[in-house]
Amino acid sequence: MVQVFRKDHGFQVDHIGLAVPDTRQGVEWMAAETDARVHLKEALPSNWFWSGVLPIGSQSFLEVIGPNPNWSKFHPLRAFLSELTGPTLMFWYVSVDSLDAFTALAKSFNLPMRKDEDANLDNTNPGRSAYRRGHLGPGFITERPNVIEWVRHVQLECDQAPQCRLTGFELAHPDA
Repeated sequence: MVQVFRKDHGFQVDHIGLAVPDTRQGVEWMAAETDARVHLKEALPSNWFWSGVLPIGSQSFLEVIGPNPNWSKFHPLRAFLSELTGPTLMFWYVSVDSLDAFTALAKSFNLPMRKDEDANLDNTNPGRSAYRRGHLGPGFITERPNVIEWVRHVQLECDQAPQCRLTGFELAHPDA
């Protein structure tokens, strides 16, 4: 049996990615909309994206993600972010205790499941979180559940008391 982590607010959502065309402006917009502070660190030169984090429950967070202004190479998702006209759902993750067990369960129901081979499993830096992840079903990442198994979850500055709480999460599509 696969255990899906139940959060203290009753939801199984691990994190939600809100795509914005400009990270700093997206963080300011979120603060204006919620009166909550999004934790934004400096953009890493090795990442095509730049993101800030807002806790929304026990070990659940909203990620405000935009293009890294210091990235000079092409990346298709960075180009996608740059073309947005406002905040847009980019992805959502459900946390599981075993990605392998979840994958086996999905296959038993004939559901397509793809595991990412490039997930962050760097065990050389104990100060960084490590995870394995995958995607359930066809389509773009906004349209399908993304699944994450935390191998090592390093507590972030923002992991203290959430300033906002996730009270609902609904998705609808005309071709459900």
